[in-house]
Amino acid sequence: MSRYDVNAANTNRQVRFLIEPANANDRDAALFGMLKGSAPSYPHYGQLAATPTANQELAQLRTSLVIRALNNYNISVEVALADDSAPTGGITATAAPALLLTFETDEQGEYFNQLWTGDTTLDKHLVTDIVDGVGVGGMTTPKTKPGLQTLLDSLADVSFDGGSTGPFGDLSNGGAVVLPDGQTTAAAPVLDDAGGGVGGGVSGLVVSWLAQ
Repeated sequence: MSRYDVNAANTNRQVRFLIEPANANDRDAALFGMLKGSAPSYPHYGQLAATPTANQELAQLRTSLVIRALNNYNISVEVALADDSAPTGGITATAAPALLLTFETDEQGEYFNQLWTGDTTLDKHLVTDIVDGVGVGGMTTPKTKPGLQTLLDSLADVSFDGGSTGPFGDLSNGGAVVLPDGQTTAAAPVLDDAGGGVGGGVSGLVVSWLAQ
């Protein structure tokens, strides 16, 4: 699956993906959050000064879980709060309606669309399940691995109270989500997977490749 791209003198090895609500009605400026701010080490610029509320803890929890799920094949080299495709607006140092994840995979091809080399009007990188015909050991059936959207949808069952509530999908619909420390959110942004989404899954989120 290794490739070597020389499309231009300034070839960029980075591949960027946007994660946002699948349902346009669920777009909320406080959906994702970073309580420590954007700096990975001290000083934590943009760090929340006050004690976080349960809703702010949920926003950070959603951010952390999405990153863990989508880092299955590669470690992201950038995680940033972002606006969604609406855009909704209201981005602050600690909260936003969408997430941006960047991987250095353009030359390795984990998400590369094999049809792109013949038609560059297509998406160069895909979020669908990965059909891998390499290393099948003489078998005629290629391996299929979960793509980024499937990995994202695996979060739909996350729950910290035995399946009654959760940060994603239908489990979040009441806006009252029980957190790992026992707190319960109040009127928190929901991620309803029903209606309004194009390509979104049961997690209530959709991931899309951002053309460079």
